[in-house]
Amino acid sequence: MRKIILALLLCCASTAARADWQNTHWSMSVDEVHALYPDAQSLAPEQLKQLTTPAHVPQLFVPYAEDGYGYKAYFYFAPGTQRLSMVQLYLEPGGDSAALLKSLLDRYGKGETDIGPNNAMKVRVQNWKVDGDAVTYAFFPELAPSTGVKYVGPSQAAPK
Repeated sequence: MRKIILALLLCCASTAARADWQNTHWSMSVDEVHALYPDAQSLAPEQLKQLTTPAHVPQLFVPYAEDGYGYKAYFYFAPGTQRLSMVQLYLEPGGDSAALLKSLLDRYGKGETDIGPNNAMKVRVQNWKVDGDAVTYAFFPELAPSTGVKYVGPSQAAPK
């Protein structure tokens, strides 16, 4: 019985295991993520430059499928520590953006809709806070890729 209680306490106390995407955990190294996804590839220099932000550097991507959706999953790492800080999924062309949003709403609840003051591009953004992590769905009807889901770790998630 003590072993079960200790295991539960360790699981509850761990902040690194809060990622809500697959088997990844926040603060994993590039090598640890690559070990989980041996087919993951490095980004081309022009893609790396395009996707890098001050807080997140994409190091790996891998094709991924779940619930009938095809994605490209990008693994971003904090520049100073080289530890996993964000996972971003881009829905492959032909994917059903509305069904994906419904699936996320069913999973996380209503969340907050953020349309923005100048919405000429008809962007749809839905945000959730899940155990300290930020989850964002974004639909860009005039850009390719048009739909993405982003999971950001607690140390990188902006407070609401």
